[in-house]
Amino acid sequence: MSWYEELTNPPIYKTAYDLKAPTGFKETTGTFQITKPKSTKSVNNRKQINDLKIKKGWEVALAPVKSLPMTLVMNYMTGNTLQIFSISMTLMQLVNPLTAIFNFNQPFEFLEGGDPGELEEVQYDVVIVKLAFIASQLVCLAVGIYKLNAMGLIPNSTSDWLSWETYPNFKEVNIGIF
Repeated sequence: MSWYEELTNPPIYKTAYDLKAPTGFKETTGTFQITKPKSTKSVNNRKQINDLKIKKGWEVALAPVKSLPMTLVMNYMTGNTLQIFSISMTLMQLVNPLTAIFNFNQPFEFLEGGDPGELEEVQYDVVIVKLAFIASQLVCLAVGIYKLNAMGLIPNSTSDWLSWETYPNFKEVNIGIF
C-alpha cells in the first residue's frame, strides 16, 4: 500500500483479541504460557544472551571513564583554592572510586546469574570486564589525586617537611663583638 492510500484510507486496526500470540508463547484459555524453545535454538539464544550480558558489562565498566570529561571541567571551574566546595568535590573524587573498587562485584551481579553452563562460556570475558572497571576507577582516582596535588594538599616539596628538619651543628661560634 502506498503512502497516499494509507493517508486517504487508513487501515482498520485489529483489537487485542484478533492478534496472534507472540513468538515463544501459546494462547490457552485467555492466558499466555511460556513454551520451551527447541534445543537447537536454545544454544543460539544462550549465546545471544551471553553476548548481551557482556555488552552491558562493558557499558557498566566504562561508565566512570565516560563521566571523566565532566569531572575535568568541574575541576577546572572550581580552581585550586582551598574552599569548602572544591575540597568536598575532591574528596568525593577520592571516596567514590575507592568504594567502587572495594565493591567491584556488586555492579556485575547480573553477569553471574543463570545456568552454570552460561557462566563457564563467558567467565574469561567477565574477568576482563571487571579488570576494565577497576582500571577505569583507578583513572578517576588519579584525577582526584592530581587535583589534591594542584590544591597543595599533598606534601611533595621540602618546604612541606621543614618541621622535621634538624639544624646543623656548627663548629664555630660567633659571639657578637669577638
